[in-house]
Amino acid sequence: MEHRTQYRFSEPQARIVQMLRLTPCDTQDQTVVSWLVGVDCDARLRDAGDGFGNSVTMLYAEGPIAALDITVTGEVLTSEASGIVRGSLEPLPPLFNLRGTPRTRTSDALFVFAAESIGIRPPGSRATRARRRADRFRTQGRGSSRRLRSRGSPR
Repeated sequence: MEHRTQYRFSEPQARIVQMLRLTPCDTQDQTVVSWLVGVDCDARLRDAGDGFGNSVTMLYAEGPIAALDITVTGEVLTSEASGIVRGSLEPLPPLFNLRGTPRTRTSDALFVFAAESIGIRPPGSRATRARRRADRFRTQGRGSSRRLRSRGSPR
């Protein structure tokens, strides 16, 4: 694998500090055999981890810098997993991803889609029924996903 990013600045920069998110991690279906991050100027690269457990490379360069090329080369062995990532390091609890934010507001159409995707076929107004179930799930302490299943669906 090879990836190249080119930066061109309208004015030379006195210094550059950048967090590069270019390093994959090993998982159950992916093994990083070799990996190298390179730059075309005098810079210091420091491997680190972010607050979510991802590998990052910090780049520190003193200027003046009018252009910067970052090249990543490496070899990663993968196995077919149908797009499912298994065995990755996840420092946050799964329910963290279910919290509501202003940007994750839902609509009736989304509730219907979610209900139908897990086999719930609400009678009458499908949107109303799906919303009621989802609201009940949210207000009951974010319990197990079993609360969203209908009686006839497999466990």
